[in-house]
Amino acid sequence: MLRRIAWLALAASACGTTTLVDLSQDWVVAIDANAETTLDAAVAGDILSYALVHGGRIVAEHYGSGRDEASTAALWSVTKSWMSLLVGTLEKDGLLTRETPLGEIFGAVDWTQVSDAAAKKLVTVENILTMEKGIEEDGILFFQQHDLLGVLNFGSFDATAVGSEFHYVNDHLLSYIVLELTGLTPLAYASQNIFPALGIEPSELDWSANNEGVSYGAFGLAMSVRQMLKLGALMAQGGDGLVTSDWVHDTFTDSPSGDPGWAGYGYLWWLPRYEATTSYLAISYGGQFVAVYPDSDAVFVVQADYLTGDDSSWDLLDEVPRVIAGLTPAPTPLFGSPAGGSSGSSSNSDELDGASIGIIVGFVFVAFVVVGAAFYYRLSRRVPGLIPVVELAGRKAAFCTACGAPRGSDASFCTSCGKPFIPGEV
Repeated sequence: MLRRIAWLALAASACGTTTLVDLSQDWVVAIDANAETTLDAAVAGDILSYALVHGGRIVAEHYGSGRDEASTAALWSVTKSWMSLLVGTLEKDGLLTRETPLGEIFGAVDWTQVSDAAAKKLVTVENILTMEKGIEEDGILFFQQHDLLGVLNFGSFDATAVGSEFHYVNDHLLSYIVLELTGLTPLAYASQNIFPALGIEPSELDWSANNEGVSYGAFGLAMSVRQMLKLGALMAQGGDGLVTSDWVHDTFTDSPSGDPGWAGYGYLWWLPRYEATTSYLAISYGGQFVAVYPDSDAVFVVQADYLTGDDSSWDLLDEVPRVIAGLTPAPTPLFGSPAGGSSGSSSNSDELDGASIGIIVGFVFVAFVVVGAAFYYRLSRRVPGLIPVVELAGRKAAFCTACGAPRGSDASFCTSCGKPFIPGEV
């Protein structure tokens, strides 16, 4: 517990206005009626679920007919943003760097079976994260990546475009990088190293895999909205210790080429360029969104029927900044029992916000003052020349300006250095 408090206190200074919560716990639910009413009015029939977190609490959520907080939906390309997180943990643990090339990672592969092998060996992890790996998608063949060679040969490759041209591609290279470096599929790796820290039970989600049982990296995850919120909140909190703050910063920094249109592109996250409210988006086919609002202490998630397109999700997302602007942050309890959650209420939430951390710091400061005063009092009764603390409290303290020694009662000269005291000098 004390280690958790210490980490949150350090993170508070790095996360600005973000309310820090223990993401391993269930969400605190404190519905704001006005916010929920406004968002519900914008909900179209093909919206499956949404949830809005502000100030570390769920302040609005909606579930369509037959759905609840445990219901999942296919995330499609939001899976990519989860894969970015997995790669970030590999970097933090020293298993790779962003400049590690494919040739180094897959040293044992038979590269004679890979087209353009020499150039592909030079493609780096960062090239993959920023969609600057020189690959363009070849129709809908992204479902035909059944093994590593299939992944390495996927799409059409242009060596001159590596690191300089943005091409959005649905390949599963990152899945095999995770497998190669850890011996675990993305699902197994996340279940062991990521999901526990986020309070996500792997049995409550689904992650599709190819013929070899390797979890897809470009799509394939199915989650509930409350599970999706954990990804956005984790990034808003600076990585929560799972990834470095530098990784989070660079994830939300436009790549050198970026998408030439309405948004830039970081590490598998979209970065809108022209919105009045800063946001970072994990978006996908059919209107599955995770939106992080770093300056507004908010995260929004929406799931929709992917067969009907994404217009309804964008319309709902347009309402979010106005709703957030009308909310007043509520302090998150230091310790409490939050309501809700996919697996019931937590009985030991240790969530902290800035105000709670301030209270802790204040108590510690007062404690030091009291202990210090008590120590000085006991010392003053044993060491000649020290003025008892009760005497210091009862009269105007005077000190020698030359050496800093305390002035004895009615003394005209400093007993330490001999300098005469001047009336009114302290």
